[in-house]
Amino acid sequence: MKTSTPKKALSLQFPLIALFGATTISMLGSVLTLIAVPWFVLVTTKSATKVGLTAFCETVSIILAGFFAGTLVDRMGYKRTSISTDIASGIAVALVPLLYYTIGLAFWHLLVLVFLSSFFETPGSSARAALFPDVARQAGMPLEQANAFLQAIQRGTRLFGAPLAGILIALLGTSRLLWIDAATFLISAVIIALALPRSSVVPAKEPNRRYVTELKEGLQFILHDRLLFAIIVTVMITNFLDAPFLSVIMPVYMRNRFSNAVDFGLAFAAFGGGALVGAVLYSLIGHRLPRRVTFLGASEPGACSNWNAWSGIRNSGSRFAALRSSWDGSCGISS
Repeated sequence: MKTSTPKKALSLQFPLIALFGATTISMLGSVLTLIAVPWFVLVTTKSATKVGLTAFCETVSIILAGFFAGTLVDRMGYKRTSISTDIASGIAVALVPLLYYTIGLAFWHLLVLVFLSSFFETPGSSARAALFPDVARQAGMPLEQANAFLQAIQRGTRLFGAPLAGILIALLGTSRLLWIDAATFLISAVIIALALPRSSVVPAKEPNRRYVTELKEGLQFILHDRLLFAIIVTVMITNFLDAPFLSVIMPVYMRNRFSNAVDFGLAFAAFGGGALVGAVLYSLIGHRLPRRVTFLGASEPGACSNWNAWSGIRNSGSRFAALRSSWDGSCGISS
């Protein structure tokens, strides 16, 4: 009995450990995509306009996927959605270097593949997040602790994944990095498929309900909840204004000024580091602060430092990026 207890505990904890591992690998792949795709466009086309078009396609796909993701995840099940979307994202990313080295990659091919990769990634992330409560309960881990680990993974992959992407681009080239990027999604899908039990990851849903009906109910719930609606609109606006900075201005500026993907990765990692600092600070003192004042107070300096980092002191971009993102980190958690 004494020898079986640790084995039983490990068997209960193994799905949660595997889920943490799969999430880490998948998020690492997402960070590699964020670095590799705009750099690939700049290297192959040398056009900031095409970088902007690529970012536009990515943003539109995320918006559309977010609109339909919740209902699709509920209908397909968390585990099935996570596996299928990771595989689809991996295939879409892998087709970029495959076409580039074989029949040729037209720019519209790249736009379609970027759109598909981002479109599938959104419901996959939602499904993995939905897996955590049940899997954490089965492992005996408090939900607060599991959420803390998940937040650490999100910030850690950006902090360490971005410079890793820059180094790999310098060593292997952007197109070869995309092969590694595609592999991360496929590895994540395999881990979820083999390590998570089916019984604990299928959401309860009412039978014979039409998809449009469920979608309409979700929209009505959001529209009738003033606070939730205000939060969604605020996040949409801030993300809309923030997207050009990370996906267009930052890579173009780093390419023109430094011509080095490593510097781009380090500057991008400053956002992960700043967000991690902000999250730690808020976890220590956030419960003592009024949420509304904290949200407004963190948003304004974050927005100002976003642009001052590049228009004011150009040679200190990473330092200002870290400062700005530390504000955003506390702001995001307080909201």
